[in-house]
Amino acid sequence: MSFIRWSKQRMFKRILLLLALITQIHNVVAQEQNEELIILPLGINLGERNVNESVMVRGAEDGENPIRFKEWLIPFKPVLDALQFNRSDLDNGQIELRSFASVMRLDPKQLSNDPELGRVLSITQIETLLGVPCEFNINEYAVVFNPPWIGAEFKQKYYYSKRPPINFEGLPVINSPYFTLTALGQQITMTGNSNENNYLGDLTAVGTILNGSWYTQIEQTDIQDTNTWRLEEIQYLQLTPETDWVIGNHNTFWPGRGGNQFFGITTVKRWGFNAPVTHLSLGTSFDPRQQLQSNRIERTIAGKAEPGTLVQLVTPRGNLVIAEVLVDSTGIYRFENVSSSETSLTGITGSNDRYQVYLYPNGQLTATPEIREASYLSLAGQLSTGTSALIASLGLEQQYANEQFFGKLEGLNGGLLYRWGATDNLTLGVGAAYDNALTYGLLDIFYQPANIPLRLNASIAYGTEETTYDAHIEYTPNPTLRLALDSDEFSQRAYVTWQVYPGTHLYSNWNSQENTIGYGIGIGGTYNDMPMYADASIDGKGNFRWSTRLRRQNLEFNHRQNETGSNTSLEYLLPKKGMSRYANTRSIRLTHDRADSGDDMTILSWRDTSVSRTADRLSAWQYELGYGQGTRGRGFIASASSALLPGLYLSGSLNNISENSDELTFNVSLSLDIYTHPQLAPGSAEAGRLRQEGGIYLQAFYDKNSNGQRDSGEDVYTDDDIESLFLINTRPIKQFAYLDPNLRGEGAFFRLAPATYRLDIDPGGAPIGWKAELRPQAIEVVAGSFTTVKVPLTPSYIIAGRVTDLANKPVAGAKIEMLPIKGKKLGRTSLTNRAGIYYLEDLQQGKYRFKINDRAVKKTLTLDQNSESLVEMDFQIEVK
Repeated sequence: MSFIRWSKQRMFKRILLLLALITQIHNVVAQEQNEELIILPLGINLGERNVNESVMVRGAEDGENPIRFKEWLIPFKPVLDALQFNRSDLDNGQIELRSFASVMRLDPKQLSNDPELGRVLSITQIETLLGVPCEFNINEYAVVFNPPWIGAEFKQKYYYSKRPPINFEGLPVINSPYFTLTALGQQITMTGNSNENNYLGDLTAVGTILNGSWYTQIEQTDIQDTNTWRLEEIQYLQLTPETDWVIGNHNTFWPGRGGNQFFGITTVKRWGFNAPVTHLSLGTSFDPRQQLQSNRIERTIAGKAEPGTLVQLVTPRGNLVIAEVLVDSTGIYRFENVSSSETSLTGITGSNDRYQVYLYPNGQLTATPEIREASYLSLAGQLSTGTSALIASLGLEQQYANEQFFGKLEGLNGGLLYRWGATDNLTLGVGAAYDNALTYGLLDIFYQPANIPLRLNASIAYGTEETTYDAHIEYTPNPTLRLALDSDEFSQRAYVTWQVYPGTHLYSNWNSQENTIGYGIGIGGTYNDMPMYADASIDGKGNFRWSTRLRRQNLEFNHRQNETGSNTSLEYLLPKKGMSRYANTRSIRLTHDRADSGDDMTILSWRDTSVSRTADRLSAWQYELGYGQGTRGRGFIASASSALLPGLYLSGSLNNISENSDELTFNVSLSLDIYTHPQLAPGSAEAGRLRQEGGIYLQAFYDKNSNGQRDSGEDVYTDDDIESLFLINTRPIKQFAYLDPNLRGEGAFFRLAPATYRLDIDPGGAPIGWKAELRPQAIEVVAGSFTTVKVPLTPSYIIAGRVTDLANKPVAGAKIEMLPIKGKKLGRTSLTNRAGIYYLEDLQQGKYRFKINDRAVKKTLTLDQNSESLVEMDFQIEVK
């Protein structure tokens, strides 16, 4: 009983203590609430680092702890500075805050105004609106911000930005030539054996007329007999961003041409897009269907997310941000005009068909984002919504008979096709064609549904007597699996490719014509520092085919075998010899060929190749010597080629043994190319590209007398680094020119796609002691010719010396002015250093006077072509 009484008393005492504690806490809180917040000078720390030594805030503390800390007010700008936010005022009145770690928006109405501090944020707002925990450090007397990104590791990201448009306003224009014969090419091939010799040839010419190119090719079946020559091709071509015209021999856009050529006129009109222009496309003949393709396919990517989410459109690796948006109250994000396929003048084709969408909650870039796929496949021929094209052709069929130079034109042919982007996913084309007395209805379909990895394209020519079609369907559910089906009026063909592991894939194919199925496996990769690849397959008829390639340091092995025979080679690459432009690589090669007829041949050879390349990317020289033995006997083989002489390429071979013959055979090929405009000079082995390509001929010369004209005795600047002197569209010229500068004659040829370019001078690219005198220019480039730009390099002089007083002591801080006596040349000013030395640079030819400390001196100086680039002049003045 006493124990129970004792327990009740103990419990009663505890209750009294708890009530006393609650009363005390209540009194403290009431005291804090009644405590007035005052202006305090505090620091701001970012984690453990101080970022602001002193800022005035409204708050209170009792010597140990903060009072009403959540209500403290801190000026808005110091908060932004401490958290490294950049502020932007938006059109809708909101404030956007952006840092490397987060992006958010605030309504200005959420901010308070303090009569002494101005616009402020409370600690509560910093923690809730900005997501930054805060605390007060009494020892350092500072407010501490602890954002979540402190100490976090960030993946390096780059933001895509479009280049500003090129400004041509007010620039003088250098027009392209009206008519030129730019280049001639003659190729001669001589083949023969102990019984007969053959002499084949090919003569080409290219130039410019009426802002387009003209091209002709003469096929010389027997170069010694002009009666065997025939005009293989003659063509006028004008390509512009909106419209193309072609007159002469060219392909048609409808099928069924047979073996005869079409001679006529075709025009292509595009609305809302440009044709793809790459250096690969420029190097081919005119393809009308390619001109119906778009250089850029644009789509819209949209979705839903919580308001305040930062959404970034990124490349698959996530390191390049294409665009970003902060989701507003609608909960919808949208990226418009997103390119899913693009080509560029630099020759790079962008396959930007796979994107990802990163969603960062509350704009916090430190958070782990939600990742959504945004993959879009693009088809050649597909157009963006609202764009369209029209192509029309009319002409005759060209037929050749024996010993006819031009042939015979007969049979009217023509066609019309209109293609338009119906939606983001569907492009349609309809038209008609009349060919060989047959009428066809034409239908094109290009379909790629949204967010489904399916592609379908089909072309149908429905005729009164026959129908032709060509269709392709491809389904890629993931990057490792591809299924495809090709179909035409002859057969259907199916393909499956599956990447089982990285470097290993299985494949299978089926052909309806033979009703057979084939299988195969491919393996590739690097194993023990040895790159290798192997492939094996068996077709529906039981034919086994396999090949392998592997390399171990300087030793390479190749083998290929199928139902017709096999080829095996083993090559050892010797260390490179020499470091000059005549350096070369040497190798020893053993090959074995075997045919299904039973003939075989084994050859041991020595190959020597120059590592230097010509402006056309050809090896400067190469030769191979070997000895072979086989079922037909034994003997030597030899081959060689050389491109050392500009404009001349020579190659040949001589063999007295081969796999199926023991007869002596030879082959000699000579290609001679000449530029006839803008000056006679050795040409390029790829001069035929000028039918769709043009360029700039830059002639920089040493203008010794500074008269702006090239006079007798003034040399041309033809250094290999000449491209560093020029900028095309504000970028280095190498980003536009397909090849290195082709130094020919007295200038440099830069091949470029037809367009108008802005040409600027990079002062740092001029040779030492010279200055390029050329204002920015607009240069017109058309196909078939080079636009000539002459750039005078005027002497650039340096004047230096020492200024002393009458006691021959250096005068520091003296102002030296060098002023032209006449003309509009600019003067120069310099101040002497402690040693009395002055330095004046970038001076042109002329007569100059001097002023020191605004007082004229009697000395004058004349700079002319006989002057040294560095002139020393000392002055002695009276110092008052």
